[in-house]
Amino acid sequence: MVRRSARVRTRALSGSDTNESPKRRRTSEATGHELPVLTSRAHRNSQLGHEDDLEGRHVCMKDDEFCAQNLLLQPLEKLDKQANQLSVISVDLHKEENRSNHWTSEYEIEHLVIRRGQAFEMTISFDRNFDPEIDTITLQLVTGKRPQESKGSVRRLVVHKELYHIDRWCAQLKDIGDKTANIRIMTRADAIVGQYGMWVETLTKTDDTVFHVRHKCDEAVYLLFNPWVPEDDVYMELEEEREEYVLNETGAIWVGNWRRFGPVHWNFGQFEDIALDVALYLLDKAELAPTARSNPVQIVRTLAAMVNSNDEDGGILEGRWTRSYPHGSTPPTAWTGSAEILEKFVENDYQPVKYGQCWVFAGLCTTLARVLGIPTRVITNFESAHDTDASMTIDFHYNEDDEPVDYLNDSVWNFHVWNESAFRRPDLPSGNDGWQAFDATPQEVSEGL
Repeated sequence: MVRRSARVRTRALSGSDTNESPKRRRTSEATGHELPVLTSRAHRNSQLGHEDDLEGRHVCMKDDEFCAQNLLLQPLEKLDKQANQLSVISVDLHKEENRSNHWTSEYEIEHLVIRRGQAFEMTISFDRNFDPEIDTITLQLVTGKRPQESKGSVRRLVVHKELYHIDRWCAQLKDIGDKTANIRIMTRADAIVGQYGMWVETLTKTDDTVFHVRHKCDEAVYLLFNPWVPEDDVYMELEEEREEYVLNETGAIWVGNWRRFGPVHWNFGQFEDIALDVALYLLDKAELAPTARSNPVQIVRTLAAMVNSNDEDGGILEGRWTRSYPHGSTPPTAWTGSAEILEKFVENDYQPVKYGQCWVFAGLCTTLARVLGIPTRVITNFESAHDTDASMTIDFHYNEDDEPVDYLNDSVWNFHVWNESAFRRPDLPSGNDGWQAFDATPQEVSEGL
């Protein structure tokens, strides 16, 4: 049997418009063993044995039980209210003004959406005038299902009049009004991205008594990456690039072949409320640790894994590469935007939507990364080679009669589409910052994802 490099002889194969699914590396099939895939915590625990057998190796506690034991998450309010006690009446998050300052006015979600590494303001109304001589205000911001101060998912900020830093979490008392206090809050440029709950604590000290009250705010705060701030790893220097790769809601995804190609006009729709909800749902479903949610590398790798449903990990879209499609399903060519796929995903009780191919996966990834504030674009490559055995060549095989042996061949697709996101790489040697490639089409696993 003869193995020939693609440089010797090539045979045209189609890619995303082919009749067969993308080939994966043959190593797992050849040995009869599946490559290890990291999925949920429950799945990983199942590999270690029955849940009862994990005693002594894992601390097994449900999330709601964990939160119930965390005293910082419980309200504090004296039933017999005292005259000197300072209680919170309401909290105004100044959503319109803060959204405008943080380039998030377009988000349809009703809660406050801000970007990390940048200050925002709020006003607290009390049942009496705030007295700095006896009263102290502490703000508490909490994210994740199992928030812990040691993990950075609980931030407690004592409000000071003078103390203010642009490089750390802090809270500054700006003004004191009639039964109100205006506060400016600064978040770090490497803060955990996601949905935060907020508590306001008041501590009143008199000569012989201490009154401590904790009030939970009704509204959530969503904290995103910030391409406008140089300290953030996703910073982009040029405003026109931020407009294109973060704020632009529509675009063209190129498909076809190198002789004849054209655009698929795509509505990314990253500001629709369902986009942010699903993006955070996927991070939860993948059980990405809160500490990892400050890192754009971890975020895009997780999104790429969860956009497709190939590993039965609760992903959004199922791939199919055939000329015909079952009744009731949607062919990949019928999709024109991400929001309709996300809506169908939620309507189907988070079951995979049928069907997609590479440009659909890439369109979804663009939406989910941009909604979190990560600059992202779609890349199309024509005559796209796929090395399935890590030989660094594209090989075609022929028997002694010069007949092709297709099942051993690598492939060259008419076209293939993937994503790139722009961010710094402090985990790599100098010179590796900038556009980073990732691919959500289910064809290869990457370090278990």
